[in-house]
Amino acid sequence: MGRRLVIITHLYMHLLKVIRVAALTVLFKLYNKTRGVPSEKITLCAAFFGYSYADCDEMYSPHQGADTTLFPKGQDIFYSQIAEKMNQFERRWGFQKRKHLTIVGKTRNTLISFDDEESVALKAEYINENNGAGIIIWPLMGDYLNNGETPLLDSIYQQFNK
Repeated sequence: MGRRLVIITHLYMHLLKVIRVAALTVLFKLYNKTRGVPSEKITLCAAFFGYSYADCDEMYSPHQGADTTLFPKGQDIFYSQIAEKMNQFERRWGFQKRKHLTIVGKTRNTLISFDDEESVALKAEYINENNGAGIIIWPLMGDYLNNGETPLLDSIYQQFNK
């Protein structure tokens, strides 16, 4: 098995499909066309985790570090933990530099940046359409919900089996 180049994209694209795919296309073509890496050796990363920012309500704006009120200090925040608290937040798509999926607290100033079913499905669709090597998932069990569902893994599976 040959070496593979991993493009870790913590991009949470949405809005118009043209904009979403354009962001992935720039990264993919940078390595494929510009650097000569065969498409079948390029993978994208689906992040099954997120980041939280205290006293923040917009991507790339000042914040007070990690929100340790909602999530344990010094630990990774898995998608499953974010999903449990989703009712406390308003889902938004940012519009600066990259299209990040964020949720912002309804009653507190906390921003969480993460991949969701839609963004991981987009990455899987892009890999299919561009003959990429596949998707790297990190951490694999990050989307395992209390009811046994795995929404992110299911979204990727559905895209790869179309």
